[in-house]
Order: sequence, then C-alpha cells, then structure tokens
Amino acid sequence: LPFREAPHRGYGSAPALFGPPRSDDTAHLDLAAALEPLLAERRPDLLLAPQAIGGHVDHVQTVRALHLLRPSGPVLWWQDFPYLAKRHTHPARPFEGAMSALPEEARPIEVGRKRHACAAYTTQLDFQFGGTDGLALALDEAGPRESFRRAGTAGAAAAA
Repeated sequence: LPFREAPHRGYGSAPALFGPPRSDDTAHLDLAAALEPLLAERRPDLLLAPQAIGGHVDHVQTVRALHLLRPSGPVLWWQDFPYLAKRHTHPARPFEGAMSALPEEARPIEVGRKRHACAAYTTQLDFQFGGTDGLALALDEAGPRESFRRAGTAGAAAAA
C-alpha cells in the first residue's frame, strides 16, 4: 500500500518514533480505509499484525486501524521483535490490556529463516542491532520460538 513510514510523516527522532502518535497523524484512519475493501474482497483466512510492543508509532497505528475495522476472521498478533530483546528491559505496551485478554501461543521457528528475513531489512540492521553480528546475538537471545496472541478462530492456514 502507498503509505509513508513514520519518519516521512514528521516523526524526526527516535523518541518521536516511540512516543504517542501525533494528533495530526491520521495514518490509522487512512490504513483502515484502505484495508476495509481489501478485507471484504479477499476475505483472508488469517491476518498477521503487530502487538505494538515497544510503541513504534507505525505499529501503534496499525493496531489502531485493525481495532477500528474489527476483522471477522482470525488475527495472530505477533510480538514485536526486537523490542522484546534483553536490551529493551521495559518496552512500551500500549495495547497490553486488549492483548492480555487474548490467548497466548508459542510455536517453534527456524531461526535461520528469521535471521535471513531480518537481514533483508537492511535499513534497520545498524540502527536496531549494530549490524549482522548484533542481529545474530538478538535472535540467539530470543530463542527458537515465536509467541503471539490469537483473536478469532483460525482455520487451516493458522494451524500450519
């Protein structure tokens, strides 16, 4: 979708990226308006979305958009890596009340595949991890499981 990331919407510093959404930032409304017809047309078996742990404003706006839409199908709300890494001792959890009401599940993952996917996001490697060695350390600390919260009843796609 043609949406700009937070730094291009006026969030000019790391504290701004992880602070509350600006009052003039309507990204959640724009995203909800764009997603509504897509969800109605495509009727996905499963949505994956961030829990916004860490408080990154783009993730917060995504959660806000989905809360407005109240999707009828299942949603797996993933935990925001790397904000759960040990270096983030007290990450913001702006939706903790809503998320804690949902059942939590954990599944094994292939750490090598996650490492490959994270390394593909090259603009974040130095900022988030200090390079590929830092990424490897953070992934090793996180372990070979992925946790998420489940909303709705998942079909076969989520069970895989």
